[in-house]
Amino acid sequence: MRQTKTSPLHFLIGGILSLLGHELASANTWEVLQKRDGIEVTRRELSEDGLYQFRGLGYIQGSWQEILAVVVDIKLQRKWVHGCVEATLIEENISKAPSLAFKEYFGISYGVQDLPWPLADRDYVIKSGLKVLKHPQTSLVSKVRFEARNVTDARVKEKADRVRMPHLEMILEMTPVGGRTLVDFRVTADPGGHIPKWVADLVSKDIPHYTIVQLRQLVARKAYQAKALAQIQEIPLP
Repeated sequence: MRQTKTSPLHFLIGGILSLLGHELASANTWEVLQKRDGIEVTRRELSEDGLYQFRGLGYIQGSWQEILAVVVDIKLQRKWVHGCVEATLIEENISKAPSLAFKEYFGISYGVQDLPWPLADRDYVIKSGLKVLKHPQTSLVSKVRFEARNVTDARVKEKADRVRMPHLEMILEMTPVGGRTLVDFRVTADPGGHIPKWVADLVSKDIPHYTIVQLRQLVARKAYQAKALAQIQEIPLP
């Protein structure tokens, strides 16, 4: 039998492919940080410079419309986003053209995230929008996805006593399951400046967990405005 010689190039290519495969697998691996109150908090590394995405997964007793009625009300943001101490509406889009809410964006807002003394609070400007997925056969809603990303807005000046966050992305995905809704909350943030590791670790665990806990409480109390719920129910779905 004739033997085939393997060149060093083959070994090199094989090693590179193996390394890439390992890195891709690591990037998609969620590390469990804690499980309590029926909420699982996990994280995964997105880049080598230490950017992580944190995730909270848990059920809320209520419909996705009720949860969304809380989420789109900027005045309630301080009550459901854990650590948020200020939330101000900069621009509203949903009241002018409700059908755009599921196609473009429904608002731009300014928020402040509290950090323990002596660290400076972090602030941000985010643009929020919605996406809806439907079952292809039944046309029923399968998922509703709230997305918010930081933007630069000349209307909101930076303040000397706060650090503007270079990157912030929040995703709140709602999946109807019987009479409940499975909530998948994800946050990716670069807080800017220097933050001690113990503070970063504590905040990272707390935000996904308590955000879902506080959403549960608001939905249970029906803290949302009836007008907001009615408006959401009237929005034509794609």
